[in-house]
Amino acid sequence: MTKEKFTDLVLESEKTLYRVSMSMLRNERDCEDAVQTAILTAYEKLSDLKHEEFFKTWLVRILINVCNKQLRYHNRHTELSEDIPYENSDTSREVRDAIEKLPEKIRQTVVL
Repeated sequence: MTKEKFTDLVLESEKTLYRVSMSMLRNERDCEDAVQTAILTAYEKLSDLKHEEFFKTWLVRILINVCNKQLRYHNRHTELSEDIPYENSDTSREVRDAIEKLPEKIRQTVVL
């Protein structure tokens, strides 16, 4: 498949991709990231596509996998700012600063 053909097929699938990702992620920024990642992944794995007539289905499947991965990531990682209301309390600010100084692995455990 040529680059031009790939581009044409992606543009034909654009509305479907955004509709699928928005239905799963419900956030425009996450939706855009997922679509971009799916398109890049499809381009990199284009040699794996056996039948060009299934390109759109294949691309949507990649997108669904990307969205599921994002959802799993968001479920596992909680923003620290949501957990500790540091703006109203000096103690909370001190706790937040102390947690931010921890190594990444320990910080994730503390936040979870």
